[in-house]
Amino acid sequence: DTTAQSVAVDVSGYLNAGAVFTDVLNSGASYTVAGDGTLTVASVPAMGGALLVLSGVLQTPPDVVSDLAVTAEASHELTLGWSAATGADSYDLYRSLLSGGGYEFITNTTTTVYTDTGLTNAVNYYYVIRSKNDTTLLTSDYSNEASGMPHDIIGWANLQWPYEITHTVGITPTENIYGQVWIDGVTSVAGETEGLMAQVGLGGTTSAPSAWTDWEDATFHGDSGSNDEFKGQLMPEEVGEYYYVYRYSTTGGRDWVYADRSGIILATGVVSPGLLHVQASSDITPTAAPQNLTVIHWGADHITTQWDAVSDGDLYAYELYRYGEGETTGDAVKIARVLAPATVYTDTGVTTDQTYTYTVQALDTSFNKSGFSNEASGIAEARLVALHFRVTVPDFTPARDTVYITGDNADVLGGFWSPNAQPITRLGVNEWGYDTTAAEGTTLEYKYTRGSWDVVENWGTLVGFANRSLTVAYGATGVLTVTDTVHNWRDPLVVATYPEQGTLAWNVTRPISATFNRELQTTLVNSATFALTGFFDGTVYSGTFAFGQQVTPFTDPIFGSGNITGTVVLFTPTTPLTTTNGYRVTLTKEGYVDEGPMQFDYVWDFGVRKFYLPLVFKSY
Repeated sequence: DTTAQSVAVDVSGYLNAGAVFTDVLNSGASYTVAGDGTLTVASVPAMGGALLVLSGVLQTPPDVVSDLAVTAEASHELTLGWSAATGADSYDLYRSLLSGGGYEFITNTTTTVYTDTGLTNAVNYYYVIRSKNDTTLLTSDYSNEASGMPHDIIGWANLQWPYEITHTVGITPTENIYGQVWIDGVTSVAGETEGLMAQVGLGGTTSAPSAWTDWEDATFHGDSGSNDEFKGQLMPEEVGEYYYVYRYSTTGGRDWVYADRSGIILATGVVSPGLLHVQASSDITPTAAPQNLTVIHWGADHITTQWDAVSDGDLYAYELYRYGEGETTGDAVKIARVLAPATVYTDTGVTTDQTYTYTVQALDTSFNKSGFSNEASGIAEARLVALHFRVTVPDFTPARDTVYITGDNADVLGGFWSPNAQPITRLGVNEWGYDTTAAEGTTLEYKYTRGSWDVVENWGTLVGFANRSLTVAYGATGVLTVTDTVHNWRDPLVVATYPEQGTLAWNVTRPISATFNRELQTTLVNSATFALTGFFDGTVYSGTFAFGQQVTPFTDPIFGSGNITGTVVLFTPTTPLTTTNGYRVTLTKEGYVDEGPMQFDYVWDFGVRKFYLPLVFKSY
């Protein structure tokens, strides 16, 4: 700026109020951090600056709080507490819906207890605080993170009805089982209570409900006085004697309140549970075992298996078992139940590069289990894809040049954005190819060059830092052919000449011309960079220059349609040419520049280029 400026910087929390600085560039002017944390430099010289050096010692910030905790959860509110920090007068409290970041300031408090109100129930909130010295305005780093979930408090619950059930094992569930729950001032409101969950579960008569694994979601049945009533069904799969109870949650299943006929109970035991007597089905014959279990697909994060369908009419489902490296068949654990008629399962609970072995058995409608299928093993690794790049380059590409591929994956493309690391193979006049392999799912960005960034492809929107992109897909065969077209290069190249190279007859009244693939800086084209000479005697022909444009449309399946505009250089000799002589045109590379110069001089000849001697015959 051409005038002096006043500059104010908010340094609160970083530099203590009262800290003094000296401007060593401007006669030792002194500046002090104000009580609001602002450091103001009253006059920064025009076209200059200020260099402030601390005078004295900075004060230290207060200690960091290390024991922030949510001490109480209630409906729509959370209470937090922490120990006082040395050097702190107050505390800035921050809140986020995400763990580890995204914190927003909510309040400053001088106490070590704070209740955050107006929150949404059954949502996790995350908190940190910073200790603050109200005199120096210095603050500490963030504290540890504490989290909590506001929620309604269940005051009473039970297993309502029935108290005892006799059931035959099979896929037909039990009769409805009812439970009720009461939340003060909440369930008395008509209709289903938002965020209130209920499940009915069963377990052995000697085990605690907290250890039970068979829980079924119950649905809202209706209001019962001030209570919400739920109903659910059980489907035991083995003959035996069981207890059943209800459990309820207002924290999305994070915490559960267990209840039986007596009301709320501890998760570690029952008081008056429901009694479930499960008796055998008349069908005790299992289905045939599944056949031909195979691994049909795999990746770094999954293994997919498939098996032949079992044809038995009472087929209900399949159960898939798995064991890992260093384990045996006896270590196999059930990982999934697949309901018929499906016969495919994708296991996503795998670790990359680990081998897993699977087997499957069938269940009928009475939960009779078949024998196991054959075992099938797979490795959780990315599948390799045979990748074939095929590229067509412009027909004006210099025949002497090699085409290269470059990109962001050195393993696949031979180098990391190195324009001359990976040459590819000429397959035809303008056709080139490169064969490699890549893991399924690999994403690539790449371009084609002729050995340097000065001669990289450059056309349409594929300019600057824009690149080609590809996600490697396995497909049906594991072979992926990528077909590309380079429509233009970055460097100026001669696309066409008039007359053409080697022609013997041409229209001598028409200008000599060279058509380029790029728009040139035409001020550089002159008699020093464009020379017309006699082929035999080197006579230099003077003339006048003019310039035109050639627009060539292109259509690309990936990058769409557009135009390539090139300059046409026109030269009209002062002395007319004749078709009985030979001529040479030399274009010096420094005269033909767009983003960069032409890489090599360009020369072409036309007209008579052979010298014929007369034949003399002598007789004897």
